[in-house]
Amino acid sequence: MVRTACAQGTGVNSIGLDPRCAKIHHLFPQLSDLQKLVITAVKQFCVDNNEFGIFYCEFNHVSAKLHFNDKKTGWHVDVTQDKATGKAKPNNSQMLNTPAVIVSFGDAKVLEFMKCCSRHNKVVPEEALRFFQTSGTVALLDPRDEEHDKKLAHWMHRSYMLDKENGVSMTPMFRVVQKAIAVKPAAAAVVDGKAGGEGAKKKKMDAARNHLENRTGQHTDCDERHGAIFKKIRTGFDKHSK
Repeated sequence: MVRTACAQGTGVNSIGLDPRCAKIHHLFPQLSDLQKLVITAVKQFCVDNNEFGIFYCEFNHVSAKLHFNDKKTGWHVDVTQDKATGKAKPNNSQMLNTPAVIVSFGDAKVLEFMKCCSRHNKVVPEEALRFFQTSGTVALLDPRDEEHDKKLAHWMHRSYMLDKENGVSMTPMFRVVQKAIAVKPAAAAVVDGKAGGEGAKKKKMDAARNHLENRTGQHTDCDERHGAIFKKIRTGFDKHSK
C-alpha cells in the first residue's frame, strides 16, 4: 500500500522523521472532514485577499505534532532552498509553492518567525515576530516567506508552549506533499525505511534512535515516566473539551 509521506526529505534544517520507526495512517472520518474545511477556508482566504489561485491547496497529507513537558520545535523551514539559485530544492517532501496550515488544540503555544540571512555557512537573525496559537486558531504558512531574496534573506519558524511546565498542545498540520511511500497496511509502518541522506541528517537520526533503544539521554527512565506523561496529556486536553 502506498500513502503520501511528509518529513522524509534529507534537509537538516527541515522537520524530519526517522522512517525506520515512522507510521503513516489513513485519515479517520473526522480528520478527513477537518481537512475539507481547511481546504475551503484557505481558498476563501485567498479570494478575500485578491489572490485566488495563487496557491495549490488541495491538501493530501496531515501530520500531528504534540507538545508537552516543554517539548518544542526548533528553528526550521518547511521547504529547503538551494543557496546557489535561491530556489526550492526539488527533493522536498512538500510540493513547491504550496502553503502549510496549522490548526491548534489545547493550551496556548507560541509560533515564532525569524527573518535571517545566510552569510557563508552561518544563518544570521535580523528580525523576529511572535504569534499566539490558542485552541481553535488556524495559521497559514505562506511559502513565499521561505524563498530567498538576492541577499539570501528568508524567514524560518519554530514553536513552543507558552506554559512550558504544564502546557499541552496538539496541532494537526495540513500540506500538499509530492512524495509517496510504501507502508504495511496492518501496522502502517514504513516498508524498508531508511534515514535520509548520508551526512548530518542521518547522523542525527542514528543518534536519536540509539538513545531510544538504549534508554539513554532524554530517553532515560522513559518507560517509568510514560504513565505520568499520558495522564498529564489527557488532563490537559480534558479541560478544553468541557
